[in-house]
Amino acid sequence: MSCSSAAAALHAVTSDGSSPSQQTIVFAIAILVAATFVGTWQLRNALSRKRTAALTNAAIGIGFTFAGEDWPDKGRAPLLETELFGKGHSHEIKNTMIGSGSGFRISLFDYSFVVGGGKSQQTYAQTVAAFSKDDIYLPYFAMRSANILDKAWDTLAHKNIHFDAHPECARRYALQGALPEKVRELFAPSLISFVTGLDSHEKWHIEGAGNTLFVYRASKKVAPDQLRNFLDQTTAVATGFVALIDRRATN
Repeated sequence: MSCSSAAAALHAVTSDGSSPSQQTIVFAIAILVAATFVGTWQLRNALSRKRTAALTNAAIGIGFTFAGEDWPDKGRAPLLETELFGKGHSHEIKNTMIGSGSGFRISLFDYSFVVGGGKSQQTYAQTVAAFSKDDIYLPYFAMRSANILDKAWDTLAHKNIHFDAHPECARRYALQGALPEKVRELFAPSLISFVTGLDSHEKWHIEGAGNTLFVYRASKKVAPDQLRNFLDQTTAVATGFVALIDRRATN
């Protein structure tokens, strides 16, 4: 029932000029709430279907295969084991697109999770690029643009990884990892120079574990007509990052 129908029902009940009873008011409010919920759900589903259709076409345009909500070959799927995928609850993957380029197996997908519950719950959704390569191994790490809260928390908890010779890195990023010494080894001076040279306005989140590097902007879903640009940007980040790892490993 629509909101107008609920209002009409209430008007009909009181058309004789009498005041509506408390039961009638509660009933009408319940109908309005239910109608609002159903309308919101229908709108959300319609927008989701529209986005899926647009991304299906966009995937074809960049030479990728649209795989929907999962990877057709789970053995070749990226391991979702970095910081992003451990946040919140009600995790959801949608609009998975798979392809290859620059020596990587590449996956692009929408990923969302929920924090909190009830009236205070909030959903965070972003488009993620995953770059997998069998001949690399990354320790678990997460790097994001540092904000005031990150810096204040680090002053108290000392969880961020710092490089004394490169203070700019700590000013730009909050870098954390399960094994700090392994992460320090990964971030050689050349790699630190590379990440500090990235455009700060892009606010990239870069995370790694095993043979996969993840690049995304927090709470930012990519518009279908910007998919090519997103792929190019994230590929440049992944290529530069991994190329430095390769050079360091062969020296």
